[in-house]
Amino acid sequence: MKKINLIRSLIHLSGFLIIFIRINFGLTFALVLITITLIIYCFSEFLRLKGKAFPLIKLTIKAAKDEEKKSFIIKPIYYAIGIALALILFPNNIGNSAIAILTIGDSLAGLSGTIIGKTPIPYNKNKTIEGSLIGFSIALFAANLFSSMKIALIGTFAGALTESYDKFIEDNLFIPLISGFIMWFSSFFIL
Repeated sequence: MKKINLIRSLIHLSGFLIIFIRINFGLTFALVLITITLIIYCFSEFLRLKGKAFPLIKLTIKAAKDEEKKSFIIKPIYYAIGIALALILFPNNIGNSAIAILTIGDSLAGLSGTIIGKTPIPYNKNKTIEGSLIGFSIALFAANLFSSMKIALIGTFAGALTESYDKFIEDNLFIPLISGFIMWFSSFFIL
């Protein structure tokens, strides 16, 4: 059985809060907050690699997979960039839905797949059908908070498909971009 990394999942889920930060404080504030967080994270990673102490380092180590700990852990940077680009590139409702698909769907697919997943996806043995279905279902609900059901369904399907291919692409970057683009494009044809 795979080891459950609850800290990694909670960090991933916390990205959902950026939607409410943007709604209440504006896009500029949300982007500045993401930028400051990225700068602090990069600083802590450089210190970690030099063997120095910094409060964020312990959290990073607990959230990282063993194979990631040997070098600069870049996945959080892709995660932050994916969220920032969704905020910038898409209308508010589409960007919010794309962020929900990444933060809710991806993290819960991984967590539920680790806990109850038994059936591997044929093209990616590291993912399970059960995890993907649970992640898809909850992401659909979250995306539908900001977009119509039809648009959310299309975007969530694209996000779940992207997440299931993470062996070949960086899902933290591409889930919000692909799902956001597909929802935005679809919005011209679906009411």
